[in-house]
Amino acid sequence: MTYKEQHATYHTALSDFLQVVECFQESEMLPTLLGIILAVGNYLNGGTNRGQADGFDIESLAKLEGIKDATGKDIRHFIFDLFLNRMTEQSTQFVEELMPCMVNMNRRISKDSDGVEKLDKSAKIAFEDFDLCVTALHSEFVQKHEMMQMILSYFEDPADPFKLQMPKIYLEAKDKLDELNTLKDTAKEKYAQVLKWFKVQAMKSNEFCLLWDNLLIPANMIINADMKMKKEFMLPTFCQNKPFSAEDLQILWSFKEFDGKRTVKKKTKERRRRRFSQRLRDGAEAAAAAEAKAAGAAAPAEGAPAVAPGVTPAGSFSA
Repeated sequence: MTYKEQHATYHTALSDFLQVVECFQESEMLPTLLGIILAVGNYLNGGTNRGQADGFDIESLAKLEGIKDATGKDIRHFIFDLFLNRMTEQSTQFVEELMPCMVNMNRRISKDSDGVEKLDKSAKIAFEDFDLCVTALHSEFVQKHEMMQMILSYFEDPADPFKLQMPKIYLEAKDKLDELNTLKDTAKEKYAQVLKWFKVQAMKSNEFCLLWDNLLIPANMIINADMKMKKEFMLPTFCQNKPFSAEDLQILWSFKEFDGKRTVKKKTKERRRRRFSQRLRDGAEAAAAAEAKAAGAAAPAEGAPAVAPGVTPAGSFSA
C-alpha cells in the first residue's frame, strides 16, 4: 500500500538522471569546447614535452581557475570569450545540450559562522543514492512477498478476499519494480559509458555534475556581484533551478551588460544529435584506419569528433 509513492519518486529521479547522462553522450558541441581548452593548454605549454597533448584528464577542468593573468582573471575568461562571443551558434547549442546537467544542480547563497556569504552547490539527483533506494525497495518487496505467501498458506477458503486480491496486487508491484530495476541498470550502464569515454576510472555522479557546473558557473562570480545584480539577475537566473541561456553566461562572465531583462529562447526546431553509439563506431573506424596505415596517423573517419576527450595524452597540460 505504500510502495507506489516511492516507485514514482525513484522513477522520476532515474529518468532525469538518464537525461543528464545522455546530454553528454549526444552533445555535438562538447568536443568543440574541449578542443578549445586543449588548444589553449598546448599553447601555454608550447616548447615543452607537455605542449603536444592529444587530450587531457577532465579533472584538469577544476584547475583552470588557478591559471591567471596580471589582472587576476583566470584562463577561463579567455576560453569563454572565444567560445561565447565568437562562436555564438556553437555555444548556444552547447548550453542547450548540457542543460539537463545544469538544472540538476542546486545553487543557494548562505552565510558561514562569520556572516560571510558563500554559494552552496549540490546535485539534486545523485545516482548512487537512488541506486541504494531502489535496491532497498526491491528487498522490502521480496520480504513482504514471502510473508504474503506464508499467510496465504493458512487460508482454506478459496473465495477469501485476501487470497483473491493480494496475489494480483503483488504481481502488479513486481512488474513495476522490475521496470524500475531495468531503468536503474540502464542509467548505471550509460553513466559508466560516459566515464569510460572520458577515461575516468571512477567518479561519483554528484562530483561529475559539480565539475561541469563549476566550469561554467564559478561561485565567486555570483557571490562577488553587487546586491542589485544579485537580486535582479544572479539569483533568478542561476539559483532557482531554471534553464538559462548562453546569453546569460555572457552576462555572468561580464562579456555583456545586463539590461534588466532575460529570456530563455525556446528551441525553434529539434537539433540533430548523433547517438553515442555512432560516436563509438566513428572512434572504432578511425582507430582501425590508423592501424592500417604503415606510416602513421590516418585521416579521421567522416563524422568523427574533432576532439577525443579523455584520450590518454602524450603530455598533460598544467599551469
